[in-house]
Amino acid sequence: MYGSYNYRPTTFPTTTTMSSSLNQHIQHTQQRNQHNPHNNNITIKKIMSEQEDFKKREELINNYKSCFDQLQISTEDFKKRLRSLNRVYKELQRLGFDIETYIHKQNEKKLINQKLMDEFRRVLKLLNHSK
Repeated sequence: MYGSYNYRPTTFPTTTTMSSSLNQHIQHTQQRNQHNPHNNNITIKKIMSEQEDFKKREELINNYKSCFDQLQISTEDFKKRLRSLNRVYKELQRLGFDIETYIHKQNEKKLINQKLMDEFRRVLKLLNHSK
């Protein structure tokens, strides 16, 4: 009926007639759809690592917040407290913690040493202007 050659209906265009971007899209889709357990293991390890990093970050933030609170009530030398407060403030900022909101909330609860915070703000302004 069709002779000795293999008849193959062409319901889809061949890759030579497709645009290159469409061809690349199809190839990427096929690659994505292939099941590769090695890739899954990498993804699981990455997620677990990110969760561990998040937990460590949260633990650091909680420790620094405790230090910040302890500095407010400490009877240690004022200058030492101010220096320590500056280090804690910078570390909390580095970790992405919104320290300003925290200070504001603590101030509303009357847990902030106002004299220390006023001096701290003055020092911060001086440091920011010197940059």
